[in-house]
Amino acid sequence: MGLIPKKYIVHVASDKSKTRLKDQNDFLKECEENGIYLLECNNSEDLKYIFYDYKPEILILSEEMYSQGFSFDEISQRQKSKYNIYKLIQLSTKRKDKKKAFAYLEEGFDDFLDSDLSPEEVFLKCFAFLRRKDILEKNKLTKLPGINRTYEIIEHCLHDLKDWQMLHLTIDNLNQYSYMYGVKNVDNLIKLSASNLADLINDSDLFIGHLGKDNFVLLGSRQSVADIREELDNEFNKILERVYNKTDYDNQYIIYSAPHKVRRKESLISLNISSCTSLDRKYLSGSDLVEQALLNKFNEKQKLANKKVLIIEEDKDFEELLIDRLSLESFEAEASSAKTLVEDIESYKPSSIIVEAAEMGLNGFEKLCESIKELKQSLGINIIVASNVPGYRNFLAAGADIYIPKPYELDILLDELKIL
Repeated sequence: MGLIPKKYIVHVASDKSKTRLKDQNDFLKECEENGIYLLECNNSEDLKYIFYDYKPEILILSEEMYSQGFSFDEISQRQKSKYNIYKLIQLSTKRKDKKKAFAYLEEGFDDFLDSDLSPEEVFLKCFAFLRRKDILEKNKLTKLPGINRTYEIIEHCLHDLKDWQMLHLTIDNLNQYSYMYGVKNVDNLIKLSASNLADLINDSDLFIGHLGKDNFVLLGSRQSVADIREELDNEFNKILERVYNKTDYDNQYIIYSAPHKVRRKESLISLNISSCTSLDRKYLSGSDLVEQALLNKFNEKQKLANKKVLIIEEDKDFEELLIDRLSLESFEAEASSAKTLVEDIESYKPSSIIVEAAEMGLNGFEKLCESIKELKQSLGINIIVASNVPGYRNFLAAGADIYIPKPYELDILLDELKIL
């Protein structure tokens, strides 16, 4: 069974019905040419299995079956279920007056088809509904399949397929980008991202859906997803030059204004990819699957988390206070100095360095950053600089990731560390 579920029309009719679509070659031909499958049954017991196995999109009930009391209440109840959303049509045996026709609509039918319609016209009525459904299920901004269609495909994977993998894609640093460039440019970014993803999976056995904002879902077999996984970041990075101004793009960061006059050097946007597969566990629903993908990503980050911090501080009392406070917040902290920093980094391998730059000034800080440039890059170290020396842009350009003006409260410093 393929990734995209087949479209089914079910006709409830007696074997001797004059309107039996199974006997209409023209109707069957139209279905075959458009990839639609016709199923037929004549009792409510068989219909239960059809609902479970095929999840039809259109149910056509012949008038004579309805008039004979064919479990209409059960059909109507199933239609209200989120797992059995279909269009309910009555196929008449003779032409009706408007009053009678509207009575059927009031009872729960979505539409009715008169007996004088040809098989081709009956098919076109059904096909028009399926086409409108596809259009309505697309996200208006990106034109990708929207939330309803996406969850329909997810449910299909959960219930009908044994080999699948889902990637949940979001855009890191989108809020910072929105703050600097505005909501209108965010919409343009999301459209470019959607177009980029759609082009990437073109002609492959993959599905890409848009859950809203920057939430995208990519589904396919585990092998097909693995084949394309490495290309996602590379292709996404191609749009960065189109959405950033030249200065930010050349710097490869933006300067974000945080509360308390803190200036933070933020990376450019990037794809945040979380994943889960049919092997992870049994899922209850599509939303359960998305939550599991996010949990997998979180657990992966926690396993890799490094909470070691080095501190360069002239005031020894404040240094001791800072180490004690960090330990209470589950960080590991040790004191260092500008002279021993290289050796301390090599032995301790911290994730962050807190530098008191008021005494050394900008020139001293530039020399310090130059001495640990290669280590900073290879270990992915973040530098928080605290200083009463003005010119946050100079400190950030020299190598700091966050600039906190003095005096500051410890809670502000801790908040920035947790963000990193």
